[in-house]
Amino acid sequence: MTAHDFFVVDQHTRWKHARELAEKQGHCHQCEDNPIPLQHKITPLMYTRYLQHVQKAQRNFGSAEGTVVDVDQNASHSSPSWAFPPLITHGAFVKVDTGEILMAEEHLLVQGEAIAIANPDQRFQCCLNPFIDALKKSSGGCNGLKRIAGNSMSTVNLFSFQLYCLANLQVF
Repeated sequence: MTAHDFFVVDQHTRWKHARELAEKQGHCHQCEDNPIPLQHKITPLMYTRYLQHVQKAQRNFGSAEGTVVDVDQNASHSSPSWAFPPLITHGAFVKVDTGEILMAEEHLLVQGEAIAIANPDQRFQCCLNPFIDALKKSSGGCNGLKRIAGNSMSTVNLFSFQLYCLANLQVF
């Protein structure tokens, strides 16, 4: 399984998120048929880091194709890879092939949470889905979810809370 396998959000949702990111950078995109360039979705500093990571991948692997890079980290502190590093201080992953940015739900998926994104199987439901849906509809929206999912430190707390709730439900 490679990092690419975790980019599972549908294209319409991904495009809407990319449009929001581009608007924050002062770019306006209206037509969903046209892909939004990566440099419109991230800050100039992040784009510089992206280019440095691509150069590093080309030096180390001969090609950057198939790699994922963290544009929150300098190339001297992080390396492009086909797998995700431990998500302790990492936050903004970009798939080099397409310029897609890892979304908050996908962060949780990488961390092992069974997020039902596409074709949800009713037998295996994420205990956090109601919370995630409510958070997406709040004023913080995906940014609030991203703050929770961005660094894995909060995941430990959420799983502890889940275990506590399950232990005290007395449904067994």
